[in-house]
Amino acid sequence: MVLELLDNMLVRIVLTLVGALVIGEIIPRLFYKLDQKSDRINLSDGTHTAFRKIFSFLVWLVALGLVIQWSGYSTHVLDVLTGESLQDRVIQIILTWAVIGIFVRYISGAFKQFDDLVGEVDLSTHTHQLVQKALNYTAYTIGLVLTFNILGWSAGFAALLTGAGVAGIVIGFAAKDVFSNLLSGIFIIMDRQFKVGDFIEVQGTSVKGIVRELSLRTTSIDTLDNIRMHIPNQLMATNPITNYSSHHIRRFVIPVSISYGDDIKKAIKVIIDSVKNDPAVIKDQKDKEPAVIVGDFADSGITLSALVWTDLSKEGGFIGIKNRLVEEIKNGFDKNGIEIPFPHRVMVTDAKAHKASKPKKKTKK
Repeated sequence: MVLELLDNMLVRIVLTLVGALVIGEIIPRLFYKLDQKSDRINLSDGTHTAFRKIFSFLVWLVALGLVIQWSGYSTHVLDVLTGESLQDRVIQIILTWAVIGIFVRYISGAFKQFDDLVGEVDLSTHTHQLVQKALNYTAYTIGLVLTFNILGWSAGFAALLTGAGVAGIVIGFAAKDVFSNLLSGIFIIMDRQFKVGDFIEVQGTSVKGIVRELSLRTTSIDTLDNIRMHIPNQLMATNPITNYSSHHIRRFVIPVSISYGDDIKKAIKVIIDSVKNDPAVIKDQKDKEPAVIVGDFADSGITLSALVWTDLSKEGGFIGIKNRLVEEIKNGFDKNGIEIPFPHRVMVTDAKAHKASKPKKKTKK
C-alpha cells in the first residue's frame, strides 16, 4: 500500500514539499539549541538567522529539482536548455539574463544584509559597495559569455578576446592613470584608512569634508560648503589622510587670556568648573580630566590653554561641543569678575621735545 502511494506522482510531490518545509525548520532549530548548550560554539542570533535562511533556500532548491523530475518535465526542460533551435536559444538567453537580473537585484545586495545579521563579520560600507559592484560586473560578464556561447559565437568571441588582449596592452599604457586609480581604490579598501561617513582631510590639498562614496576609481567627498568633490583614488592613496572621525573621544585645546591683575589659580579653577558642567566632557577618567596649562606673558595678559577631553558622540558634535565650551568659559569668567584682556597701548610723549619741534612764530618789528 505504501509503495503504491509512493509510485503516485502527486503523493511524491506533496511529500517532497512537506519534507522540505519540515527539514528547513527543524535542522536550524536543532543547531540553535546545540549552540546554546555547547561552550565550543558561540554564534550570534544574527548568524543563526542567516544560517536558517541559507539552509532553507538550499532545501527548497533541491525540493524544486525533485518536483520537476517527478512531474515528468525534467526531460522537456533539459531539451529546451540544450536545444539548438531558434526558439530554444531565445528561451535560453531569456532565462540566462533573468537569472543574472535576479542575482544583481537580490543576491549581490544580500551580502550587506548577511554582514548586518552576522555579528562575526564587520565590513565597512564602502567595502560592501566595492564587493557588490564586483559581483555585478562578474555576473554581467558571465551572462555575456553564455549569450555568445548560446548563439554559437564562442569561436568569434575567443578571437575577440585575443585581439582585445593585444589592444589591452596598448590601451594599458595610455590609461595607466585609470588602472592606478583602480589599484589605489583596492588598497584603500584593504587599509581601512577611512569609511563612508568619516570626516577627513587630505593633506597637501584643500580637500576636507565627509566621505560619501568610494568607487573603484574615485572617492566622493562633500565639503563643508556641501559641494560634492570626486577625488582620484591615486591622490587619496599617495597623500597623508587626517581622519577626524576615527575616534569619538577627542581633546579640545582652547586658548584664553586673563589680565595681569587677575589671580591665575582662581582663573584655572573657574575654567575647570565651567567645562565640567558640559555633558560631553569626560570627568570619570583620571588621565582625561580637564586641565589648564599656563602659557606666556603676552602683551595684554597671561595666556592659558584649557585641555578638555570630550565625547563627540554626544549632542552637538564637534562644532556644537566646542561652541558650548567656549561659551561656558566666558560665562564663568563674567560671573567671577575675571577680565579677558584686549590689546592696550599707552602713548608717552615728551612735552619738551614736542614744544621744541613746533616752529617759532615770527614777531613783527
